[in-house]
Amino acid sequence: MHTPPAVADDLDAQEALARDYQPHLKGPLVGPKKSSHAITEEYAKDDSVYVAKTAKLPQTYSHYRPVLGDGNCGWRAICYSYFETLQKLRSKDQLEEEIARMISLTSFIETWCGYQRWLFEDMREEVLNLLRDLAATVHLRPPSDADSIILQRFNDEEVSNAIIYYFRLLASAWLKANSVTYRDFIPDGLGVENYSKNLIEPAKTEIGHLGMTLLIDVLMKPVGIVIEIVYLDRREGAEVNSHIIQPENESGTPIHAGAPIVHLLYRHLLYRPGHYNILYKERPNALSLRQQEIIDGTSSTVAQPLSSYYPQHI
Repeated sequence: MHTPPAVADDLDAQEALARDYQPHLKGPLVGPKKSSHAITEEYAKDDSVYVAKTAKLPQTYSHYRPVLGDGNCGWRAICYSYFETLQKLRSKDQLEEEIARMISLTSFIETWCGYQRWLFEDMREEVLNLLRDLAATVHLRPPSDADSIILQRFNDEEVSNAIIYYFRLLASAWLKANSVTYRDFIPDGLGVENYSKNLIEPAKTEIGHLGMTLLIDVLMKPVGIVIEIVYLDRREGAEVNSHIIQPENESGTPIHAGAPIVHLLYRHLLYRPGHYNILYKERPNALSLRQQEIIDGTSSTVAQPLSSYYPQHI
C-alpha cells in the first residue's frame, strides 16, 4: 500500500521526534487545575491534526489537572478522581459506606491474589485514612479544605504510591475473580496469572485498556461514577472523540440517573507512551450527562464505541 508523500513525511518527522523524546518527570505528581487553553498553546506548533483538536477542547472542557507521566499516570488520574468525586458529593454516609467496602475487600484480595493481609495492610490504611479524613470534613469545613487534603496526599510520593498499589491489587483480584469476563482481552499465551503479575501489579507499569476497565469496574461503577475518556490522537476530524463508561442494566440502560462524571484526557502520540490527565467541565452545580449534553448543544466530542479504539485482543 502506497503512503502519500505528505503523510510519510509527517510520520517520519514524528518518529524522529520520538527518538529524542524524554518523559517529563518534573513537577508535582498531581498538579493544580489549569485552563485547558494551556493544552491548546502546547500543541500550537504541532501536527495540524492536534492543533485543530486542541483548539476546540476548551469549548467543552474548561480546565484540566496535569498528572506526572511516571508510569503511574493512568492509575493516579482515576484514583485521584475517585476521591475527588466522592468529596464533591458531600455525603458522609456514602464516604462511610466506601470505608466499609474497602475494609470488606481485604479478604477479597487475600483470596484472589494470595497475599497475606500484613503485606498490603499499610497500603489499605492510606486509602482508609483519606476516606475518613474526607468524611470528617463534610459539613464542617469548606470543600476547598477537602480538595487540599486530596492534593496533599497524592503529592506525598509514599502515600500516593501506597494508594495506587492498593488499587492495583484490587484490579488484579477483580480480574482473577472474573476471569471468564475478561479473558478475551488477554493476549494469547499470557494467561490471567501472568497478565496480573506482569502488567497490573508492578509499580510504574502503564495502565492498559484492560487495567483501566478493571479499575473502573471494581472502583468506580459500584459507587455510580461515570467515566468519559477523551482521546487526543491522530484520528481524522477536527474534534476529539470520547467514550463513556457507566453502570448499565441488562438492556443497556444507565442505572444511575444524574450520576457524577469523571473526564479523563488520554493523549496518544505516535511512538510515545500514552498519557492521562484529568479534564473538567466547570459548572455551577453538578449536572447529569444528559443535562450537560443539552447545555453544551453541539459538543466538541464525538462519542465512539470502545472497540473503535482498541483491538479485540490487547
